[in-house]
Amino acid sequence: MYFGCATSLVHISRATALQYKMACSSHMPRLTPRFPGKERMEPLGVIVFSCVMATAAFSVIIEGIKQLASKDTGADGLSNQWIIIGGTILMVTMKALLYMYCRGSKSASVAAFATDHLNDTIVNSFSLAGALLGAHVEWWLDPAIAIGLSLWVMWSWGRQGWEQLVNLVSNSNSYYAFRFVYKC
Repeated sequence: MYFGCATSLVHISRATALQYKMACSSHMPRLTPRFPGKERMEPLGVIVFSCVMATAAFSVIIEGIKQLASKDTGADGLSNQWIIIGGTILMVTMKALLYMYCRGSKSASVAAFATDHLNDTIVNSFSLAGALLGAHVEWWLDPAIAIGLSLWVMWSWGRQGWEQLVNLVSNSNSYYAFRFVYKC
């Protein structure tokens, strides 16, 4: 349940900032060829939140490793299991439907939301399974599954962020921008 909690906290700020970015970019005039306005703001917002999601996933990896190293069994178990299971199933169903709705869009922001909805569907399904397995089978399954999910989310958002970074730089005529990105 580690990863589910961490991503839920990040979702509120991410959704608010993406909404703000979309509102700002729709009102931004096309100023000059050097700063074309909303064409650059949209990928930039996706890049920023790719970094935020990777950071949240990294913190979950650290906590999972700490729990595995200390052999903390989390003996309290899952209180109110049926509420947690029902809520998670409802959220997974809702996120899967939202993913199907967003996946065909040409907008980078909507594509980022589609990636997020797919990640949420997969992560929350496996988080629930990990929590139940950790509570009823072996204690170490919950942090081990959280670490695996975190690595997958870091890869997924890293790929999305890199794609937008290359898109942002390839639309630039600056030799220095290309040199900076490909040195990283």
